Amino acid sequence: ANISITTGQFLLGEGAKIVGNTSAPQGGQIGISATESITIQDNSPTIQDNSQISSNSTVGKGASLELSAPTILIDQSTLSARSAGTADGGRITVHATNGNLILDHGSVIASSTGGSGAGGPVEVTASDSVLIAGGSRIESNSFSTSSGGAGSVTVRGENLVALSGT
Repeated sequence: ANISITTGQFLLGEGAKIVGNTSAPQGGQIGISATESITIQDNSPTIQDNSQISSNSTVGKGASLELSAPTILIDQSTLSARSAGTADGGRITVHATNGNLILDHGSVIASSTGGSGAGGPVEVTASDSVLIAGGSRIESNSFSTSSGGAGSVTVRGENLVALSGT
C-alpha cells in the first residue's frame, strides 16, 4: 500500500506515527511533499513516545520513504525503513529543496536489514545546509542476524554539512 501526503505545511508531533507494514513481495511508498515546510517533532520526555514515520517489510523489498519540502526539521523523531526478508531494504530520501534540513535531539534516519537482503540507501540533501546535532544520526544497518550488507548513506548540503554533539 502507498501513503501519499501533499500539503503546504506538514507537522507530525506529540508521538504521532505514520507506519506502513507489509508482508507483500513489494513494499509500498510513503511520500510526503510540502510546498512550505515539513516538521516532525516531539518534545516527549521518553524516547518510546517519539514521533516517527516507518516502513517495515517482513518478506519483500522494504517500502521507500520520501520527504521533500523547502525546509525540513526532524527533532527528537525517527524515519526508518526495515526489511527482514531476502529482498533489499527500502530507500529513504529526504530533500530540503530551498533551505536547511535539521536533525536534532537524538533524531534518527535509518534503513536496516535483518535478512539476507541489503539495507536500503539513505540520501539526505539540502539546497542550503544539513545540520545534525544533539546525538542525531543518519545510518544504514545490517543486524548481526542478517547476511545482507548495509546500504549506502549520502549526505549533501550545497553550502554546509555541520555535525555537532550539542
